[in-house]
Amino acid sequence: GRIRLPLSGAPRDDAELDRLITHELVHAVVATLAGRNAPVWLNEGLATAVEPEESAEADEVLLRERAHPSLSRLHDTFLRLDAEDAEVAYALSARAVRRMTALAGTSAIVALLGDLGRGVPFDRAFRERLSIRYGAFQASLARN
Repeated sequence: GRIRLPLSGAPRDDAELDRLITHELVHAVVATLAGRNAPVWLNEGLATAVEPEESAEADEVLLRERAHPSLSRLHDTFLRLDAEDAEVAYALSARAVRRMTALAGTSAIVALLGDLGRGVPFDRAFRERLSIRYGAFQASLARN
């Protein structure tokens, strides 16, 4: 993975620059482990979940917006989403990663990314590493 930062538009605030660099570093780690095989929601969820203050902000967004897409609809790019839908997609992705971490720990997520990098189909890798079917995980996420 590569980290690309637009230096001409870099934040002047040290905390915001730290957040941006950390976010992009997570993307580089995901790319190194999973290649291009990680769903966008997992990649963005991991990068967003490490941000300070993320949890409260994501919960506020998800409470405000009652309609949430399924994770299956967020496997591909977020670029086609409007600003409001993108905000929900990032918040839902971060919530999913927090739930995965609570279920199985960070090491299971790292192992999942490694499986994806070796070409294991996502549904199978998810079930094996998190001990829950992907569909059941999505349903539990939708209920809360």
